[in-house]
Formats: sequence, C-alpha cells, structure tokens
Amino acid sequence: MLAPILAVALHIHPCSYSGLPARCGTFTVPENRAVSHSRSIALHFVAVAPQSEPERDAVFAIAGGPGQSAIGAYRDSFGADGFLHAANRDRTVVLLDQRGTGASSPLPCDLASDRAAVFAYLFPPATVASCRRVLAASHDLNAYGTNAATADLDALRRSLGYGKIVLFGGSYGTEFALVYLRRHEPSVAAEVLEGVAPPQLLLPLPFPKGAQRALDDLTASCRGDAACNRNFPHFASEFQSMLDRARIRGISVDGGTISFQVVADAMRHAMYDEYTASYLPLIVHRWAAGDSAPLAKTVGLLASGITGTLAMGMNLSVTCAESMPFIDEQRAAAAAVGTFMGTSRYDAQRAACAIWNVRPAPAAFLLPIQSNVPVLMIGGAADPATPPQFGARTLAGLPNGRQILVPHGGHDVDSPCTLHVELQFLTGYDAHSVDASCMRSQGRPTFATTFAGLF
Repeated sequence: MLAPILAVALHIHPCSYSGLPARCGTFTVPENRAVSHSRSIALHFVAVAPQSEPERDAVFAIAGGPGQSAIGAYRDSFGADGFLHAANRDRTVVLLDQRGTGASSPLPCDLASDRAAVFAYLFPPATVASCRRVLAASHDLNAYGTNAATADLDALRRSLGYGKIVLFGGSYGTEFALVYLRRHEPSVAAEVLEGVAPPQLLLPLPFPKGAQRALDDLTASCRGDAACNRNFPHFASEFQSMLDRARIRGISVDGGTISFQVVADAMRHAMYDEYTASYLPLIVHRWAAGDSAPLAKTVGLLASGITGTLAMGMNLSVTCAESMPFIDEQRAAAAAVGTFMGTSRYDAQRAACAIWNVRPAPAAFLLPIQSNVPVLMIGGAADPATPPQFGARTLAGLPNGRQILVPHGGHDVDSPCTLHVELQFLTGYDAHSVDASCMRSQGRPTFATTFAGLF
C-alpha cells in the first residue's frame, strides 16, 4: 500500500457554514498517486469551529452515495436537532468534499435530463456514454476510488494538525469510514456509522432481498394498522399486479413508459425512510384504480433527487471498480431469488459499467475489517439498501463494536432516539454501555391517505 501523500498546498480562509464560524479551504493532491507526475486536483473542505472549550477529538463527516458532497449534504445537519450540531458543541466538525464530488474535481453526470429516458432506464446508455466521453477527456476515471479518497482525508487530517479523529458516516460513508479504519487505524478514536455498507456488501447485490424484506415489513404493518388495512386491503396484490404490468409491457404515463427496472428500483427507494414508505399503499392503490400520475411523479422526484444530489460519474467510478467486477450473473441471480426486483438493478448497473469501463479494485479491497477501535452502528431493521445482516457480519472483526437496530427502520434512521444513542457513545466511546432502550418505542408514521406533504 502506498503511503498517503501530504497536501502540497493548503489554503484556508475564515467563512460561515450554516450560520456558524468556520474555516473554508482547499488543498491539492495528486489525482493518481500511482502515476509519476500525475496532475494535481484541488479538494474543498470546511472545518466548523467548536462552540465551547475544551475541545475534544474532531469529527470528520463522510457523505454517502457514493457521490454526495459532504459540504452540501450535511448543511442541514447543523440544525438544532442534528448530530453534527450536537457534536460541534465541543468538537471541530470537518467536511471534506470527496474527490469527484461537490467542487472537488467533480464527476457530474445528469441521468435525469431526458424524461422519457428516466422512465425507461436507471442508467440511460446514451447519457452514460456521453458523460464518460466528456469526463475522461479531463479526468482519470480510474483514480476516484475509496482507497484514494481515504488517503486524501488522511492528508487533510495531518495538514490541519489533528491526531485521533472520530469518523461519522451514513450509507457509502460507512464503507469509506471502514476502509479508512483499515488503512489508518492509529488515527481513529471511534466511528459512528448509520446504515452500514462494508466493502463486502457489493452493491447492488443485496438490494433485491433488502427491498423484499422492507416490502414484507411494510405489507405486514399495513395489514396490522386498522386505517391502512381499511383503505388499502389489497395492497400486496395491487403491488404485484403493478410489477407484473411493468414487466410485460411497461406502465404508460404522460411523458413515456415506465420500465420494470425503473418501477422496481423506485419502489425500493421509496422505502428508504418510513415517511415516504407510508405513501406507497396509496400510490399503488391509485395506480390500480387507473391513475398512474402519482406513480409517475414519484419516479420523477426520486430520479431528479438522486441525480441532483449525487455526482453520478463518481458513483460509477466507485461502484464499477469496487463492486460490479466481483459479482457474476449466477451470484446476482442467487441473490435475487424470491424477490420482486429480481436481477433488474444488477442488469442495469452491469450495462452502465460496461460503458464506464474502469479497472477493478484489487481483490484485497473486499477483505473483512479487523480493528479494536470502538464503532457504533445504527441500522434500520427493514433497510432496503444496506440490510442489517451486513453490519452484523462486520462486527465479527470489531470486538468493540455494536449494532443497534431501529424497528421497521429503513435506510434513513435519524430520529431523537438515534441522536440520544449517538451522543451517549461520544461521551466515552463505549458502544456496549450505550442505553438504546428508546428504540423500543420507535414506530412507523401514520399511513397516508392523501398526497399532502409528498407532492
């Protein structure tokens, strides 16, 4: 493993972030550390000053995706009820826009620019090919993986003069944090991870079973809820009928035809949090009654939200190197048995990666993480993206780690209880002593009977 290279130029100036005093800056690193005379890229960061003294270990917050800008994604987390705001009372919070995201040598690719293509493809082939052609002219698309990004973060840590740090991340941010732990363990005091995605997760391999589990939980919850069962007594059969129609000939809507792969993945995404999931019985019921407009709006909103918050070029450079090369068709088929998605997401991503054409990561990237560093994991029991069994497997190499599950929780697990648990952990870095009894009172929101609040 090549040793991380310190930033060769660090520029910092006073600024304000979410109304708080901060230092904004850039630093430069080689785009490809394995290539002599590689071009340099400028990475952007914000360091939000602690609100009180004495200062404790700094928190480095890693964004998800892959492809999110940390500076953009965590701006709202500095509200009065956010984890980073609470941690910022006596800790500097550092937000680094990972290479390929935000303003850090970004790799944007707008997959939602063509409405008809959005309904037909998860990764419109013509758009992916155009993005690759444009971005490859000015970027080394093989140089935006997780190992390189963890070296960047360590270079920033040392350049800012921090010793041990706390890493906080959600979704792909947890993979980044775990890889950083493997490569730079002496620099890590503790980690707080939400929706654990270890390197062995191999996205999108767990999506079908994760989504099926989330759907089964949603269906059972609707059946057990008097109002939902009264309003949507045939949710399960209507859901299946919708997917059957999409699989046979697609679903005709204003602006195009929604394909099976798009419908199936939209349903998975809609179950990322309990609030959006509470609208699914209504959306599906309206489709069954002949009104496809709510489904079309949902697909459009999800597609624009994803492409609007993720640098999809960076997403492809990561997933096409670190996941897809290690999944063959037989493995994908086995992972999709008995699920409503089948292999649709794998098939779509495989086609996109064939166009993106980056080198596979070394096989050692998939090795389990082994560390004595304290790690707190919080996951949703019905997470359709990073199912909790992967967090449980990761714990095998983390004797000072613990996973706490949110009942009925999806991929997004933020709540007052989650914040309470995470702040307990920050006081002493002891995951096993944290009182998580508040999780027992966590429940689903009321199932929606109108679209107020969604559209």
